[in-house]
Amino acid sequence: MSRFYLDEHESLKACIAGAGGVFTARSLAKIYAVLANNGELDGVRLLSSGALKQIVKVYNHQRGDVVPMPMNWRLGYHRVFTTWPRTPHAFGHFGYGGSGAWADPSRHLAVGYIVNTGSGSPFADLRLWRINTAIIQAVERLG
Repeated sequence: MSRFYLDEHESLKACIAGAGGVFTARSLAKIYAVLANNGELDGVRLLSSGALKQIVKVYNHQRGDVVPMPMNWRLGYHRVFTTWPRTPHAFGHFGYGGSGAWADPSRHLAVGYIVNTGSGSPFADLRLWRINTAIIQAVERLG
């Protein structure tokens, strides 16, 4: 039986639903910048206000069977984890290896995060919590 690794060349070129995203941190942050800035990027409207309202609306506050905490699911996006301060308006998505991105429209902030090696779960990778916390604290000090 051969093994399948997501970081191999063939895997990175394959179309794998739910596991096929290959990005740079910069490209992820740019996509999320649209979400963080009312649907606009560099003066160009890319999302209508109606679409943005649907994206940021929390549809599920419940704990799940797989993730034992409320994820505040939106349309494919979930809550952002920090140790402090709270991020009630932030949302994003992190993948199985720990890479991901998030936006916080209340702070006009977009973040892309790529790891070289992951824990296999964003919930077990505390780097994510610490980095998100440091980013928000830095933004608040500058603000």
